[in-house]
Amino acid sequence: MGSSKLNRRTFLQTSVGTIATTAAAAEAFRAWAADAPATVVPGPKLDARP
Repeated sequence: MGSSKLNRRTFLQTSVGTIATTAAAAEAFRAWAADAPATVVPGPKLDARP
C-alpha cells in the first residue's frame, strides 16, 4: 500500500515537472521566435496561434 502511494506521488511530481519544463521551453521558443529574423522563422505561422 505504502509503496503504491509513493509511486503515485513521484509520478505526479514528475508529470508536473515535465509540464512546467515544456511550458517554459515553449515560452522561451516563442520569445526567441519573436526576436528572430523573418527569413529564419516565418512570422505569419507563429502569429496564427489561437
